Amino acid sequence: MSVKRSFLMTYSVTAYSESDRSLTDRGRRKIADMQTTGWGKIDDLETAFSGTLTLTEIFIEGQRNQAETQVREVIRDLMTQAEAYAECQVTVAVLVDGLGPHISLVI
Repeated sequence: MSVKRSFLMTYSVTAYSESDRSLTDRGRRKIADMQTTGWGKIDDLETAFSGTLTLTEIFIEGQRNQAETQVREVIRDLMTQAEAYAECQVTVAVLVDGLGPHISLVI
């Protein structure tokens, strides 16, 4: 059995060094332009998305872990596609309906 939960996510992309700032911009654009099913960019907010996550775990802690994994995988894949994964850090905050406090990730 699975459950769909609404979420709100915001993120920040930071280069590890000043020389990698162009990669930061490329990674940021890649995330902003993502076409992930069930996820949508929030109008007028540059780094915010909302949507739904489909979770199969029964207990809240398992669903929190599953939500974190899903978000981490999407962002990691986008940064890899932008060839910016190793040079940049993405800090993410995700609030998932019914799963308690926000989830913080550093990717």
